[in-house]
Amino acid sequence: MKCDQRDFCFAIACPDGKLQLVNISPGGGPFGNPDFGANGRVATLIVGQQVFSLSFAWDDSILEHVGNAGSRSELPVAALLALARNNGRIEGTNTGPVKATIISSGLKQHWPVLAKACGLSELPR
Repeated sequence: MKCDQRDFCFAIACPDGKLQLVNISPGGGPFGNPDFGANGRVATLIVGQQVFSLSFAWDDSILEHVGNAGSRSELPVAALLALARNNGRIEGTNTGPVKATIISSGLKQHWPVLAKACGLSELPR
């Protein structure tokens, strides 16, 4: 899990073998905050020249695991590979429009675990 200066955090997860981007945030809450009518709202992830559309859905179980509110979105493998090379910029809605940076440093060291958990072939080094 990597966080920006506001503690707006992102993690990669693979529940049931499905590659996902998890957003965790104390304060105003994560993308897709149902308290503000934003459940499942689209967020835009930009990594280099690539643009991905993500749809975050609130997940109460994240609060139980990490102690903060969270939401999750399916993540295309191409987005994961792009994030391994560059930081990403993401824009979406929680209590209002939010822009954040997804820091990619250290992601490649988790390739073996991600590949196994997500049922992916070996990811590039």
